[in-house]
Amino acid sequence: MKYNKIGYFEKLDQLQKALVYSTKLSEALGISRRTLLNWHQKPESISAKYRLDIDVLYCQHFLIPEWDTPKQSFEAVLLPDDMPHNEALFLPFLRKLSYGTIEIETDMAKTDFDKIIDEHKLPKNMDRRTFHEGFNAYMTHKQLWQRIVEHGQPMPITEENIKTLHADFMRGVYDNAGFYSTKMRVMRHLEDIQTTEPEDIAEEMNRWVYKEAKATTLETIAKAHAYFILT
Repeated sequence: MKYNKIGYFEKLDQLQKALVYSTKLSEALGISRRTLLNWHQKPESISAKYRLDIDVLYCQHFLIPEWDTPKQSFEAVLLPDDMPHNEALFLPFLRKLSYGTIEIETDMAKTDFDKIIDEHKLPKNMDRRTFHEGFNAYMTHKQLWQRIVEHGQPMPITEENIKTLHADFMRGVYDNAGFYSTKMRVMRHLEDIQTTEPEDIAEEMNRWVYKEAKATTLETIAKAHAYFILT
């Protein structure tokens, strides 16, 4: 059954059975046990932010594990029509998206990322370069959302726009942010991965823009993204 066809009372009930203790469920959702009790009694009182958190937790426990079963096919589930324009739903999604990117690149702890975004402060165990990586990732994703969704300004995939985004993501991290690298790059945490020779980057990026960036299916988009990262 699709997760968005199940009521929140039933989702909470199933999550409670899976986690056994109400304290574990409340901690997983970042709420008090009293709030959890209130939700069981009045599911309609759950705010948009926590509905999203419940959906994510439900999918983690009951849907994602099913993906590992061989020869399964899944029907696409469309997001709510108002999701891109609803800050309570979409900003937490942007936050998770940004942290997912940073987690892979830097091994940054979630608590440190939250401190960067919520307090704009440099954690004691972090250097300024890593701080800029976390802060820039979230702010650039947010500005893209505001430009494209809120203001209806499309952003065509061009070499110049890619350079501009690179400058936004890497400002304060690399001196050459916004320009093609002149040195051989090493993929962090990935061994034996060959990146493009510096003298070939411009040609390969031009090819990517006019061929790979036109991908429309999930599989071709994933392949295009992998190609882009290595370019």
